[in-house]
Amino acid sequence: VVWHRHHHHHHHHSFPVATSPNLNPLDKGDFTGMDQDDIQTFDPQWYQQFTNDPYFTRYPGGESYSDLITRLEPVIIDVEQQTAPVLVVSHISTLQALICYFRCPDANPTHSCMDLDVPLHTVIKFTPSRGGGWKETRHKLLLDSNEDGEETLLIPTNVDVNNNNDNRTSSKSLVVL
Repeated sequence: VVWHRHHHHHHHHSFPVATSPNLNPLDKGDFTGMDQDDIQTFDPQWYQQFTNDPYFTRYPGGESYSDLITRLEPVIIDVEQQTAPVLVVSHISTLQALICYFRCPDANPTHSCMDLDVPLHTVIKFTPSRGGGWKETRHKLLLDSNEDGEETLLIPTNVDVNNNNDNRTSSKSLVVL
């Protein structure tokens, strides 16, 4: 099953695809489209508050990282209950939160999820470990350019997101494009 954020483009796939608005990126509200430097210049008072408490500070008209984590809880439950491999394709802020969860599900690592460095063009695969927890592996996607200079992402042959010898140990993959 492939899960991805909700968007308005409809594609036809030969495999099951589920969309979820819960996988949409962090809503920056009034600051949508701005990077942190722009926000610091535009609203230094808010930026100082964000610097002091980035997890609970809500973007004006948008969400906080705490809100994002709460929004992702049903997705995490659904992903964990799947017996077949799941591929999640989403925005960096959403993937940061999911990666933090799967790295340490029994603790509360999500307070620092916004600081997580996530490589682009990478499949990050989490496979359940015996006794609990998840084994993380990373697989860099290959870029192929055609004669017009357009780039296409290719999945290396050594990446098997369908590695499913035992339904109880199906893998969960997160893709960063």
